[in-house]
Amino acid sequence: MKTWIAVFTTIFVMLPAPAADSTETKRTIIDFEILNGGLPIYQGNTLAIKINNKPDVEKFGINVFGKIYRVNARGVAFVGIDADQKPGKYDIAPIDLNDKETSWQYEFFCSCCNCKTIEVLPRKYEEERMKKFTPTEKQKQQRIHEGQ
Repeated sequence: MKTWIAVFTTIFVMLPAPAADSTETKRTIIDFEILNGGLPIYQGNTLAIKINNKPDVEKFGINVFGKIYRVNARGVAFVGIDADQKPGKYDIAPIDLNDKETSWQYEFFCSCCNCKTIEVLPRKYEEERMKKFTPTEKQKQQRIHEGQ
């Protein structure tokens, strides 16, 4: 019990105190969309996420699956979903890469107001066995000549 109290106390001490004047805390609202056309998202797929804040798109990133992905010059981040990724719901949080404090909060608490949730669905991959390779006479001769 004492350990939990110490952990929570440490976390809340590290969080920034709310400003007395709300105009002081100016957070950038990052507008983004998922470009997969409403299709289901399966293990092994690629996820395309576009940030629509055009003027300074280079300073933004996407936090998903516990990793931060940078966007390209057009504001698109391509996220490969691992075939071993556990099926389930995951939050996508856009972050300002220049603001380390906000970035840290997004990573641990998803405290932004425009996070989106995706659901990764399971996919069964067929197992394919390779047959034993037996070279033809032409391939055998070619290998002999390559070795000389």
